[in-house]
Amino acid sequence: MRTRLLGVATAAALALSADTDDALAAYDLARRPRTQRLAASSGRLARILQLGNPVGIRLRDALVRAVPAPLLVRFAAGAFDWVPPTPSPAAAR
Repeated sequence: MRTRLLGVATAAALALSADTDDALAAYDLARRPRTQRLAASSGRLARILQLGNPVGIRLRDALVRAVPAPLLVRFAAGAFDWVPPTPSPAAAR
């Protein structure tokens, strides 16, 4: 599934430009901010989830239990809200 989504996004970028280098640069420009946010968020979450200190583990677990489920879902939604672009045949050159 992931490969198919990446293929769709790449195809959409390539459909907008006759030059492959320009198309891939536009693809990178469009995707980089989101992917950098996801990577940073993932790193922060990993540091929290992989605590080794028993006090830190108890604190983390208590905080997670205290956060309402809808808030946790809303926090995670940013990772899943991306929709791949649809290549337009009219945009192909």
